[in-house]
Amino acid sequence: MKWAIFGGSFDPVHLGHVAVADAVHRHLRPDCLFWIPARQAPHKPEAQPLAGSQRLALLEALCQERDRERVLDLELRREGPSFTVDTLQALAGNNPEAELWLVMGADSLSHLATWHRFSDLLTMAKIALVPRPGWGLEQLQTFADRLSETQRRSFRAHFLDMEEVDLSSTEIRRRLLQGQDCSHALPAAVAELIRRRKLYCSPS
Repeated sequence: MKWAIFGGSFDPVHLGHVAVADAVHRHLRPDCLFWIPARQAPHKPEAQPLAGSQRLALLEALCQERDRERVLDLELRREGPSFTVDTLQALAGNNPEAELWLVMGADSLSHLATWHRFSDLLTMAKIALVPRPGWGLEQLQTFADRLSETQRRSFRAHFLDMEEVDLSSTEIRRRLLQGQDCSHALPAAVAELIRRRKLYCSPS
């Protein structure tokens, strides 16, 4: 059994995220892809995302139209920062036979070694890297060369075969706040739920 773990703020989930999920299905062919919205990203302590229940609802609206994808709220239910290693441990604890793939932007290599219990994380999951400008095989090799011998033995990472997607949740939020149309950047079900619930709107 192979599972892909796609975490993030998803504030809001947009078509760039969907392109990543599509690439995961093409490249890895997982039995299931789990979308896991973070309660609070440890590397973004200043960010105040939309309420977890709202971001969860947007992801659930998306997944109703997609096969072999589910939304898990385990990080939203856990107090404090959302440490990826805790999520992987929870999933592996109940399903020790599952092969876990952690999906992340390649630019995360710039600070991945500082993540909570980094060495343990490497033993729990393989890593599927999303292409980012300036982050390619050369940077991946440089990152691997800086690992300890034990960490290098555990480190398994591959780039997803996909084009870079130039979409930003920050920019989408800004445009929505200004009342601009963002339907080109959002899945239809997500755009409709944002409109219906009046999310990301300036208070009137």
